[in-house]
Amino acid sequence: TTFVITSINAVAIQNDGKILMAGLIHLLSGTNFSVARLNSDGSFDSSFNWAGIQNPSIGNVADMALQSSGQILVAVPVITVNGISRTNVARLNSDGTIDTTFTADPMVGSPGRVNCVLALTNGQVLIGGSFDTINGYTRQGIARLNTDGTLDTLFGRAYSPYDPYVSEMALQADGKILISDNVNPNPHRLNANGLDDSSFNSGTGVDQSIQAITVQPDDKILIGGSFTSYNHTNINRIARLNGDNPFSTNLQFLASNQYFGTYLQGTVSNTYRIEYTSKLNTPSLWTPLFNVTLQTNPQFILDPNPAAGQRFYRAVTLP
Repeated sequence: TTFVITSINAVAIQNDGKILMAGLIHLLSGTNFSVARLNSDGSFDSSFNWAGIQNPSIGNVADMALQSSGQILVAVPVITVNGISRTNVARLNSDGTIDTTFTADPMVGSPGRVNCVLALTNGQVLIGGSFDTINGYTRQGIARLNTDGTLDTLFGRAYSPYDPYVSEMALQADGKILISDNVNPNPHRLNANGLDDSSFNSGTGVDQSIQAITVQPDDKILIGGSFTSYNHTNINRIARLNGDNPFSTNLQFLASNQYFGTYLQGTVSNTYRIEYTSKLNTPSLWTPLFNVTLQTNPQFILDPNPAAGQRFYRAVTLP
């Protein structure tokens, strides 16, 4: 099949290793479609109903999530599969056909678009976007749908920003929800019921927007975007935050042009002497910097008194 990928906004890996991709793809014949599946070797999976998933020119799939059942959630202005249309959010069966038992076709208000979708472990669905109502209920940029696609009226946000625009969402292990929106581009957190979690303090946060949020298994938070600082600390495009108190975080992924340091790999609880030199070809110029007892492996070692130019580091095991 000859195709052109215009944009891919989301990918997901199935348990069998096949790869789902969503965005805007079109055949050279002129047919647009928005969700496709590749085999694990990257070839098109002809068993997937991709040719029936057509997408009008008004917009492409903004986000996608894979449920534990193997069904596929998509956030899209309009999607038509074999003549069946859905607006804003749809659920596809694992073969790419529309799941007609999922009755979501939410009427979203002002300005009215679903930008992101998140599958919850209990089968419910979180949707985020630029809306202030869902089917007549006030919902500020984020809402929860029941397993059949109807609105969960027990879930709601605690404040009403103007022109809400939730662009990113991520789920923590305790059910709390991390979001970024246009009112407060810094990551902030909602309780599982949708109300704001006042215990989560992201401080002054980023200087520019966040385009990606994800949660590690240890509940630390990775953020990515166009920012160059977090809480007035120079850090470029990607940062890792502590899960419960990001304001007092030890920022990771420090920008190489702003910090001198290295990752030390060794044995936890062993003590090492950190030494540095600016000239690798002169062994006698290694200078002791400090001793450190390894707490994690690897562990980031920061030079507290960097100098101009370059430095090389080594660790010497102490008895």
